[in-house]
Amino acid sequence: VVVNGLRNDLADCCREITTDFQETWTIIENLELLVSVTVDLSGVFTAIDGCCQKITENFQSTFTVLLDLKNTLTRCDLCAIFTVLQEIEGSIAGLSGEVNYVFTALIDLKNSLTECCEDIDTQFAQTWTILLDLKNTLTRCDLCGIYTVLDRNRASIIATYSSLEDLRSTITICCENLIATATTILSGCSSSLITQAAVDAGGGQFVISVTGIYSLAENISSAGGPSGAIILIACSDVTLNMCGKSITASLATTPSGIVITDNLSNITVKNGTVIDAYTALLVSGGSSDIAIDRFAAFRWRNFGIVFFGITGLTVNPIHNCTIAESVIFSGASDPLASVNYGIFLAHCVNCRIADTKVTNNSGVAPQFVVGCHLQECSNCEIADSFFNNNGTYGLLLTAARGTSLERCQMNGNGVANSAGAGIRAGLSTDTAITDCQASFNRGNPVAGISFENNRGTVIQGCVAQGNVGNGAGFTLIQENAGVLKNCVALANTAAILGFEMSGFLLQTGTAVTCQECIAEFNQGDQDTAGFRFIGQESSSIIDCVSKNNLSALADAYGIAIETDSVSNFPSTNNFIRNNDVQSNAGTTGSFGIADDAVNASTSLVAGNFAFNHATNYSVSYASGALVPVTGSFSGALPAVTLGGTYDNLDINP
Repeated sequence: VVVNGLRNDLADCCREITTDFQETWTIIENLELLVSVTVDLSGVFTAIDGCCQKITENFQSTFTVLLDLKNTLTRCDLCAIFTVLQEIEGSIAGLSGEVNYVFTALIDLKNSLTECCEDIDTQFAQTWTILLDLKNTLTRCDLCGIYTVLDRNRASIIATYSSLEDLRSTITICCENLIATATTILSGCSSSLITQAAVDAGGGQFVISVTGIYSLAENISSAGGPSGAIILIACSDVTLNMCGKSITASLATTPSGIVITDNLSNITVKNGTVIDAYTALLVSGGSSDIAIDRFAAFRWRNFGIVFFGITGLTVNPIHNCTIAESVIFSGASDPLASVNYGIFLAHCVNCRIADTKVTNNSGVAPQFVVGCHLQECSNCEIADSFFNNNGTYGLLLTAARGTSLERCQMNGNGVANSAGAGIRAGLSTDTAITDCQASFNRGNPVAGISFENNRGTVIQGCVAQGNVGNGAGFTLIQENAGVLKNCVALANTAAILGFEMSGFLLQTGTAVTCQECIAEFNQGDQDTAGFRFIGQESSSIIDCVSKNNLSALADAYGIAIETDSVSNFPSTNNFIRNNDVQSNAGTTGSFGIADDAVNASTSLVAGNFAFNHATNYSVSYASGALVPVTGSFSGALPAVTLGGTYDNLDINP
């Protein structure tokens, strides 16, 4: 696991270096090309260098001749000759006049030669000094240095380009080698094999007490060991790879298939199935960074997967855990158990369920069978998952905080004679449900989405369709400060004589807004409404559509604003505006928008369009008047010429 993390980090680092380097590389390439085109001094240097060479060669020839002459004159030792003559002069003193003449001639020659040598030496010295200065000047004339200065921009850029090219090659090779090494190390990490023999040797249990990677070598079966688990993980930093194999328990004796004990971290369980355990997988309190990946629980009796953030009697939350790409299915409740949960998260923080299916889990009434239950969890997320065909609720939230539910399906949950819903929430706050479907659920009461005693709920872009029973597509009871937006309640039906059905039912709550929602083709045996407020306060229905909702035996309403029959609390201070209400039909009465017949609300009904009802409006409102439009018409509506302020349009065909 550590090596895998290192490899991934290294790969990310190398990709970032490569990206940054490529940007620098592109700049350098462009600059090098520019300088190569505009600064070409090589021809100038060649011409200057050739001239310098010729001057040097000519001077060298002259210098050689003069040097030879100087050396020759230096070898002409006239002083030595003069000394010899002086010795001869002393030895022949007194000889005849002829000899004296010869000697005198030699003395004259010596003197002449001495004078000549001195003149030549003086003149040569002057010439030599001039030539030496010239030589030194030419030596100091560093044309190569001048060229280097002139060419330094180009040379520097070429050098930088070359260096960066080397650096790029080095980085690429280094990264490739390091990643390959990490991959080799990872693939070479030998995992400890869990065999049937090892489980049998442990009394029906295998205990993982040393950090490492463990794999199932074969399918395992056991009636459970000393702790009640077949595999007990008792240390942190463990990967259990089930390698596509299974652990089969005994329903009669095995409490758990896999158990992760208290206060552990960095554990992964993946790629396998637990069959016939009371609890397929249990994560104990205080755990963190637990990943359940591509795991399946089949024919479990109490719980499929449990994250239980309690140790003893003390809350010990579980943090940062995930369930991904897993399947929890065909659970069948223990007849002695009161509850049955496919996934149960209790006291979890920042946990996530994604791409998971919890389906076909059932029980016998009055057992409580839930696909997934979040109890007292905070900031958990459920995404792209299915909670279908479970005995009571697809998803249940109890005292949860900040739950996010996105792109999920909660269909076909519940049974005819007990409560059922796609999702049910109670005592929860700040729940956000987006782009979900809760359809074809059954129960009494029933709802696609049902919230009671919650605060800050936002339901957006959701569909409740084809739910059957006594209830509504969307039910919000005692909701405070909630929002329903862009939702659709379609063709929900009361299947039994005497049942009611609404598209949207809001009861005894405060400050809830329904906006841009649609209620259509919902049908009840008793009273039916597209939108129904019962004892609701300071809430709104704005820019919504309610049409073709039907009642088989009683009244039908596009929008009904009623008094709560239990508390006798009327709906007050609500705002019903800019809604399109059409063709809602009941056998005893058909109403577009209607107050309670006995306790008229103090709600404001303004700017609505009601059409094709026996009574389009039966309301009390603070101001304005109905604009009657009678008679048949086609095309545009007739112009209104009456004076006054008109809040609603009343169209009677």
